Amino acid sequence: MATPNPEFAVKSGLALIIPTRNRPDLLRRLLANLEQVSLKPDVIIIVDSSDAGKYSELKSEFIYIHQIMTEYKSAAIQRNIGLDYLNNYKKAKDIGFISFLDDDVMVPNDYFELVLRGLTQTKDCVGLSGIAKTSEDTRTKIRRNWLTDWIGITGNPGALTSAAINISPIGLTTKSEVDWLIGCSTWKAISFHDLRFEPDFYGQSIFEDVIISVRARKQGKLICDPSIVLQHDLATEGRPIARDHYLNWVKNRFRIFSYDVPNLSKYKFWLLTLLLIANSALLAPFSTRNRDKFVGLALGAKQIVAQRLHQ
Repeated sequence: MATPNPEFAVKSGLALIIPTRNRPDLLRRLLANLEQVSLKPDVIIIVDSSDAGKYSELKSEFIYIHQIMTEYKSAAIQRNIGLDYLNNYKKAKDIGFISFLDDDVMVPNDYFELVLRGLTQTKDCVGLSGIAKTSEDTRTKIRRNWLTDWIGITGNPGALTSAAINISPIGLTTKSEVDWLIGCSTWKAISFHDLRFEPDFYGQSIFEDVIISVRARKQGKLICDPSIVLQHDLATEGRPIARDHYLNWVKNRFRIFSYDVPNLSKYKFWLLTLLLIANSALLAPFSTRNRDKFVGLALGAKQIVAQRLHQ
């Protein structure tokens, strides 16, 4: 249950929604970080699905919702719970912006000033993010050529390729319009009056940020500003094992074809998926992760086919 509605004076017109699960130390760190920001959200909604019970160290100005997940344990559902609560909030009409942060991030002191300035100063912009520096930033880059571009493996930073691959916005040098925003993003509140995240994705969700982005993009522009940098630690708690990660990655990517997204190709989706399955099968004898990747990709593809045949 949520705590009683605290009174708050609207200053920034910003609400912040934080999903968390079994990460009390990281949540504690984030909340300490938010104490230092120069422009504070008017209301912070924490949606906690921890199994161990309620987080008991919150100050009274936070809205805290502790809800045990049963069938689907998903950050996307937690964001939806926060959105639904906010829509019924007695001062929700004074909220013009909604921001989402994961519990394992840290933001610069001027973070909210920068994102709100970008949202209000860019014509027709409905959502904006910075870039998230993570431990994966040094991963090997695929060399671009006509073949990798045609298959849809590569693209410009922030793009969604024809094979439904979302390209990291890291690499942008100037504020740019993009196809999708990372999960730690900020939006005009009106964008979420009738918009919700996918309700049946599991755990880390995987690809829910892309789907919500392409749906919101019908309302206006999505902007990424690379001068706004978050620290995202990619905490291991709550993340799926490699097999489940790749299974969900395939299945959830295919969901994008349920929406009217220009320039996507099922042919390229399947071509790339089969190439990845074949590649991981060749590498499977050399590492457990490659074996898990092969199994996950193959199971994901099999489930998509089975579902299509059943329809």
